[in-house]
Amino acid sequence: MSEYKESSNPWGKTQGGFTQINNMKFVAGSNLIRILPSTDPKKYPFHEYISHWIEQKDNSKKLIVHKPGTPCILCKKANEIWKNMARLREEEGLSKTDPKIKELEKKRATLRGKREWDVNIFDRNDYVEEYEREDNTTGKRIKIKRARICTSMQQTIRSLASNQEYGSPSDPETGYDITIEAEGEGMKRTYTLTPSRKSSPLNDKEINALKRNYDLEDLRKFTSKTDILEILKNGIKPYFEIYQELNTNSEDFVEKNNDKIEDPDSEIGNSKIEETKTNKKSEKKNDKKPEVKVEKNDDEFEDSDEVENTIDIDEPSKNENIDDDLDLDIDDDLDLDIDDEEDESKKKK
Repeated sequence: MSEYKESSNPWGKTQGGFTQINNMKFVAGSNLIRILPSTDPKKYPFHEYISHWIEQKDNSKKLIVHKPGTPCILCKKANEIWKNMARLREEEGLSKTDPKIKELEKKRATLRGKREWDVNIFDRNDYVEEYEREDNTTGKRIKIKRARICTSMQQTIRSLASNQEYGSPSDPETGYDITIEAEGEGMKRTYTLTPSRKSSPLNDKEINALKRNYDLEDLRKFTSKTDILEILKNGIKPYFEIYQELNTNSEDFVEKNNDKIEDPDSEIGNSKIEETKTNKKSEKKNDKKPEVKVEKNDDEFEDSDEVENTIDIDEPSKNENIDDDLDLDIDDDLDLDIDDEEDESKKKK
């Protein structure tokens, strides 16, 4: 087991290349995941951002991503509409169902951003992948996935992390698996999160797999001002209309784009998260910030030994809705073993 520990509970604070990405797709029913720690003690295990999908004139969609709390012309416009709605409801007594309010809300929904978080995870139902070694042979190893979690999911995780009975779900020693029950489709989809009642410490194979964590910030870079203007220029209404209001010189863009967002019920405001109280024992245990110790190839499986399933499943309580048919064991027919550095060097010889 690695000496790496999370220096503190990262879920109570605010956060400040791969050729192929394994993205987690939450299917209807049970999804069992383990959120992974960052291998850099100075970084959080999640990457937070605001996303805007902009429909283009050629029917494609372009993504604008920015850091929460930073100037964004789209967020500003959405905030202006919200203020106008509040004024109309107060001064003219309009209700939520009034056609004028509904039309403004529709436009606001088009412009407002969506707060999201990227995390590295193990998907317990899709745990092993094949890959090509440098000598062109095929190997098997633990699969790392990138999961995108929405506001409601993140709020639940934060609530668990602030609970002394659970703590940080991404801690390598005291973290735990989370069952995400997905119901419905599209905009009507809902998620119910249930934490495992026991910790699931990362084993040696999983610790060594952390070296392949995705660089979440690098994969989801914030959109530059130049690219934002280009995307708005090629967008349909109302995006093109916003572009027309802007002068393309930087000073004008910043001047029109630096108002503080005040929408209290939106997902696009300041991203500051209140610090939560952590378990005193965890604080004492996490005084030091040891680094992750990983070695090349020692998270890899081979065809000689059996993969040991390390998932410990409790009988679900009354509040847990774990699918009875959920099979969490790795296929017994898979004879897999770890390639360590010594074995790998012998192969090369």
